[in-house]
Amino acid sequence: MAIQTSKYDYVVNCCNGFAAICTDNKWGFINENGEKICEIKYDDVGFFWEGFATVRAGDKHGFVDENGKEICKIKYDNLRRFHNGFAAVCADDKWGFINENGEEICEIKYDDVGHFCEGFALVCVNYKWGFINENGKEICEIKYDDVRNFVNSFADVRVDGVWYRMNTAGKLLDNLK
Repeated sequence: MAIQTSKYDYVVNCCNGFAAICTDNKWGFINENGEKICEIKYDDVGFFWEGFATVRAGDKHGFVDENGKEICKIKYDNLRRFHNGFAAVCADDKWGFINENGEEICEIKYDDVGHFCEGFALVCVNYKWGFINENGKEICEIKYDDVRNFVNSFADVRVDGVWYRMNTAGKLLDNLK
């Protein structure tokens, strides 16, 4: 809920020790002591999650850390919040990932992506799915009709109507009848 104050036009409690502040239709953040952690310059901001908040300038998006530092250029068309140390980012209708330092860990080339789970993320090209690891390396061919996240070091994958179990090396172990 946004409240008006005499110092800012609006203050929105963002939780995790931060609040979004607005002055003259521009947004920034303050910490729980009321100290500004960044310039009030963004067209929109999101909540802090895993130590990072989304920010938008014009039609481009990026992230700031809890010190208000932009960890990457505000250049992405779309993005998703951090999950297990990585955030999905989109440019020119293609997706990839950045790490907590704002570094792209893989080429921004996928049609869709999931989130990282047990060190691996789902990636899709031309309606076929596969996985990348935390270094951005594809661990298997992107050829599966359907995939599930890794759980206890195994993922279920479907190709040609048959479900298989895959290990973290990308090797199929058996079919799941």
